[in-house]
Amino acid sequence: AIPYWLLLTPQHLNVIKADFNPMPNRGTHNCRNRNSFKLSRVPLSTVLLDPTRSCTQPRGAFADGHVLELLVGYRFVTAIFVLPHEKFHFLRIYNQLRASLQDLKTVVIAKAPTTVGGSRGPLGEGQPAESRARQAPRESVSLCYPSDHLIQSTSEENQIPSHLPACPSLRHIASLRGSTIIEFFHSSIAEVENEELRHLMWSSVVFYQTPGLEVTACVLLSTKAVYLV
Repeated sequence: AIPYWLLLTPQHLNVIKADFNPMPNRGTHNCRNRNSFKLSRVPLSTVLLDPTRSCTQPRGAFADGHVLELLVGYRFVTAIFVLPHEKFHFLRIYNQLRASLQDLKTVVIAKAPTTVGGSRGPLGEGQPAESRARQAPRESVSLCYPSDHLIQSTSEENQIPSHLPACPSLRHIASLRGSTIIEFFHSSIAEVENEELRHLMWSSVVFYQTPGLEVTACVLLSTKAVYLV
């Protein structure tokens, strides 16, 4: 296996590939060293945790402590960390930087959303006790969330107006009913652990930077932010 360095910045995931295989005996020593490293810069907005892989790993498996499945752009990437605390430190910083992004971000819309809060806890159960002990207590949502009124109101509002065009992904969101809407929000949209969905609506959206482009969007209002999907 070829080692990589993963460098997180507020806007990018920088991947440095180091190839220590013997180089052909030509050129200078400095030239060979220079060709042994390759830098790739990926916008952090397109880097996601792969929700389809994390839910299939058995608890206590090697993957819990060392393996992290990522979706980088349209590619699936498996990162194997030497030590468990390196994986969980990377996850903590990644979640903080990803949540702080204010621009357009890629999300994964899973057709079988996990239970409420299930995907919000990559640092919770299933990791070594030593790693859990070093982390701050997890924040939780209110005991009455989600209320029956919220589930009913979001189900009633989750309908695309007939005059608005919609792609298959948006039509899938509009097909959700009941508690699956809340599960979808937490598994695919929410970026803060104790975030609560408050309102959902469908609307036509025009962005300031592209005033000539009008798109259909699912508008989600939470206790932390407004999301346009």
